[in-house]
Amino acid sequence: MANKTQKILFVDFYGILSNTRFWFSLQNPEHKHHRYLADIQDFLFVQNRSLLDEWMRGKYTSEDIHRLLEEKFGVDFDELFDVFVKDCEQIELSQNILDKLQTLPDEYLRIMVTDNMDSFDRFILPANKILQSSFHGINNSFYVKKLKSDKNGEWFLDIANKYDIRIEDCILIDDSLQNCETFQKLGGKYYNSQTEEDVLSALNNFIK
Repeated sequence: MANKTQKILFVDFYGILSNTRFWFSLQNPEHKHHRYLADIQDFLFVQNRSLLDEWMRGKYTSEDIHRLLEEKFGVDFDELFDVFVKDCEQIELSQNILDKLQTLPDEYLRIMVTDNMDSFDRFILPANKILQSSFHGINNSFYVKKLKSDKNGEWFLDIANKYDIRIEDCILIDDSLQNCETFQKLGGKYYNSQTEEDVLSALNNFIK
């Protein structure tokens, strides 16, 4: 029998808790590898979006991607990977949202669900302990081999079933309208939030 007292608040990561991009330090025109940034971003995030998705599905590791970038652009693997790791460790988080999450009533399980890469668990989480203390569970697509919108949102159902909570008693906060609409079709409620203010406003609905 489904747990009738608990609810799940699913929270996205990128676009909700952080807007820091990979290799952000290369934005500095004085950086040794600044000249590669625009090409790398265009290659990964525009021309080869499917490659990015496969990275998030666990088909490639961060090392695999950096070897590909070295082959494609001639940028030194070790130097670029070092930038990647250090930048992951120094991402900016929304302290306001994390603080607000901590004030939610006990009936809400705070579950992060993120379409992400191996780098999230390897480099971001260890350097940002506050993320682990802010959530009852953290779920990364890389390790379950599927994205939030894959198979009509099957991943959401898997997590809800794990906690014995009906999807109708689950809420999603996500900046992706596609993910939100997928979640709604399952029976859940969503907040398609685009700014920190949007997220804080959504969270206020759960605080009595």
